[in-house]
Formats: sequence, C-alpha cells, structure tokens
Amino acid sequence: MAALDAETSTVLEGLHRLAVSLKELESRASAKLGHYQDIPNDIQQSYEYMQQGASLVHATSTKYTLVGKLSPKDAAKVAQDLLKGCQLIATGALVISNDAYGCARSTRHYTNQAARSIIMSVIQLVQALNDPSDHKILEKDNNLAAQKCGAVWQTCDNMTQKEFPRGNRNATRRELLTWMTECKETMHEFQEMIDRGQATGNNNDDNDPQQDDEENMPTFEEFLCQMAGGDGDDEHYTAKELELAKPAVALIKCSRGSMNVVLKACESASKHLGGLDSPPETTNSVFCFLQKAHDLARVVAEGMTDLGALLYPTISEQDVARQGAKQTQSITTLLDYVLDSATQMELNEETVEMAFKIRSNVDKRHKELQAAIELPVR
Repeated sequence: MAALDAETSTVLEGLHRLAVSLKELESRASAKLGHYQDIPNDIQQSYEYMQQGASLVHATSTKYTLVGKLSPKDAAKVAQDLLKGCQLIATGALVISNDAYGCARSTRHYTNQAARSIIMSVIQLVQALNDPSDHKILEKDNNLAAQKCGAVWQTCDNMTQKEFPRGNRNATRRELLTWMTECKETMHEFQEMIDRGQATGNNNDDNDPQQDDEENMPTFEEFLCQMAGGDGDDEHYTAKELELAKPAVALIKCSRGSMNVVLKACESASKHLGGLDSPPETTNSVFCFLQKAHDLARVVAEGMTDLGALLYPTISEQDVARQGAKQTQSITTLLDYVLDSATQMELNEETVEMAFKIRSNVDKRHKELQAAIELPVR
C-alpha cells in the first residue's frame, strides 16, 4: 500500500487537532454553576449535535473499512464524512465546556471523555487502514479492520444510547457515586488484609527440621502468591502495620460517608431551585453551595486514593501519618461546610444528623491513628 495520500493526511491532521483541543479543555478550572436539575436549550442542542455526529461516524466507519475497494474519490468522501462527524461531536463538547453556559466540572469531564474516545478510535481506524507497512490489512482473513471498526461503534454507542451522564445533576451524582464505589472497594481490599492477621515469622531453630517443614507448609493462597513471584508475607501486615491500617481504613470509611452526606445535601438544597417565588439571591446561593460542596468532595476523593496507596506493605509510618492528618482535615472541612450551610440551605434532618455523626467519628479515627503511630515496634 502506498504512503498516505494528501486527502487522508488532511483528515488525520484535522482529527488530531480536534483531539488536542478537547484534551486542553480538561485542564481548565470549572466556572460558576449556571443550572442544575434542568438542561438549558443551548446545552440540549449541543448534546444533539454530538449525537448526530456519533450517528454519522458509526454509519461511515463501516464504509471506510472498504477503503481498499473504493475509488479514490469515494474513499476521500468517506474520510471527509468521518471528519465531519467528529467535528459535530467536538463542536457540542466545546459549547458545553464554554464558561458562559454554566456546566459543572463533572459535566465537562464526562462530555469530553465521550467525545475524545470517539475521535481517538476514528484516528486509530484511519491510521490502521492506511498503514503503508501493513500490506495485508485489507485482506479477507485479516480482522484488524473489523476490530478497529468495532471500537468505533462501541464509543459511538456510548453517545447515541446516552450512556454517559448529561446535565449537571446527573454528572455530579455519577461522579460522587463513582468516588463512593472506589472508597468501598478500597475499604474491602484492606479490610481483607487486616482480617488475615499479622505476618508470622519462622523462629524455630531448635525444633525438628521435618516438623518445621510440616508446620510451615504454605496455604493454598500463599502458594499461589509464591508462584506469582511474591512472598506470602508480602500480603500480611506486621503487628505495628496492623494497628496503623485499622484506623486508616476507618478514615476511608469516613471519606465515603462524607461523600454520601454531599449526595444527600445536594439533593436537599436543589429542591429550592426553579420555584417561581425563588429570588435570584437564593438561586445563586444554592448554586454556590452545590459547586463548593462537590469541589470539597473531590479533594476528599483524591486524598482517599492517596491514603489507600500507602496501605500496602511495607507501610511507612511517616507517610501514613502525614496523609492521615491531611485526609482528616479534608473530611472535616467538607462536613463543617455542609453543617455551616445547613440552616441557609434548609437541609433535611437526616443529612444534618449524618454529617454530625461522621464529623465526630473522623476525629476519633485520627486520634486512633496517632496512637497507633506512637506504639513501639513489636
């Protein structure tokens, strides 16, 4: 197959520019929230542009896999249709990321993620079918073209079937629920390690060697770990590490609880939006609360990930102490903000009680972590 023709090169350059433009949007700070429960007409129109573009890309990608059988003129037209579909998708994503339309950071993230996945899959399809080093790509028995086309279909289906969250409320809730799930998985992972108990050493030099061999036979799990190239004790804590891990996992549980508070608080506060008698000041204050509460929850989620990463053996006391204190402060700041806003936002009693309970627990867990750090090594 010959090198890339001018038309294909132009299409690829256009696709790469779109991908770069969308990637740059991810680093932008979120602007002031402008809506929550409802989706404004301009944003709804942007979603429709993206859906139209995804439908065009989906239909055109199949034709493009026949590029070897098409005339140069037809192949160029099909490539341009792919670019046109991606341009529609990028246009919608760029509008949603415009500060003037008041979309939340979560909304922008999920929209850009869906848009970029389509564009990147199209780039891979075009590159694969025009790779001058692979002369067999279009042969009957070569299924690489079908694989690349299938990847395009999958990303397009995510958009046409509305699988990614649309609108500020749906996107922020999805992100909160995702963080809560990550907390739960982290809790379960390290709770299992805690339940295994501490690592056992082999200090039976005076005993019968044959008896030692029998007593120290590895369990099936330890055997699998050793076969994978690890030591069975690598998955066990020492006595000191065990005492450190317990309050640290409890802090992760408090992190999850604080995000649940935000989830409930946002639902409670958002009920004051959209009323005919609701003054602009009230609407603006609710928007500010929703945005700040979610931003503080993001800090807690990121801190939870950092704390969890430190809990694998061998644990560094200094690192866990530092991150534990930082995470305690993040959770406390979040819960204090919710509690301080409870009266103004008219939060329901259940949410306030939950926030008070977790606020009390997080201080206890941090004290337990500090006490564990001061314990002597056994």
